[in-house]
Parts: sequence; structure tokens; C-alpha cells
Amino acid sequence: MTYPARQSIWTRRFLALPTAGAVLAALLLVALPVLPAAAAVGAPLQLTDPTVTPTSGTPATTVTFEVTYRNNSRLAPLYVRVHAGSVVRNMQAATDSTSWKRGVVFRVTATLPAGTWTPWFEAADGNGASAQVTASTAVTITAPPTPRPTPAPTPTPKPTPK
Repeated sequence: MTYPARQSIWTRRFLALPTAGAVLAALLLVALPVLPAAAAVGAPLQLTDPTVTPTSGTPATTVTFEVTYRNNSRLAPLYVRVHAGSVVRNMQAATDSTSWKRGVVFRVTATLPAGTWTPWFEAADGNGASAQVTASTAVTITAPPTPRPTPAPTPTPKPTPK
């Protein structure tokens, strides 16, 4: 690169540097593909292994919901909840473990109205971190068939007088 003779040494050095826009573009090209993976690994709060059993039944069937709560900051949850249709339940730890970083299983049981529901779980900690996860299987609740009414008994005819 040639410079006019009247330019100072500082001007020459500035012109030789890449522009801020070029540097930013280069950084974004390198960093963008890596950011989602890095964010997932370092997420402070995670919900994993959502399960629902059984996956079918009637409105009288008790359904069990489970999810594992992990917190890299070792914080207990403010809440862990499950949503299935119009039903929302707060979940409780399934054991006495408080190993939040390793993960603690939360469980709750509920009955559901008729329909097909894909449960989803949510949790939050005291630092404002939150997470959601959806179960990979739906639960189908079918209403039992309506029973046929019992027919009215036929009246006994009155005897005819003699």
C-alpha cells in the first residue's frame, strides 16, 4: 500500500488497520455457529427427562408426571410445574436429595379431563433463570361410554274379575 508523502505515521498506521466493521463481521462469522451450543451447555437452569405415565386412560385414571430439575448455580427451584390441557400442578421433589447441580426428580399425579394433552413443564429459580420442556409423548384420556339406561319394568297386568 502506498501513502501520500504528507500523511503522518499515525494516519498510515490507521489506514493499515482493518475497519471495525470488518473485524466485527469476522468475529460474528466465527462466533455465531458456536453460540447456541455454548448457551445450552452453560444454561444455569435445565429441565430434562420429562415423562408421563400412563399415556392413555379415562378421566378416573391417575397420571404421573416427572421431570428432572438441574441448576448449575446449585439453587433450589422457586417452583416446578406441569401443564396438561387446563390442568396445572405444582410438583414436589421425589426424594430428599438437594443435589441441584446433579439433578433432582420432581413428581406429581393428577387426573385429566377427556382429550389428548401434551404435557409441558416449567421451573424458575431465585436468580430469575427459568426453563421449559415439553414431553415427547402425549396422554390421551377418553371418556367412558355413557351407560345405557335400564329399561323401565313392564307393569304387571291387573287380574280380571270373575
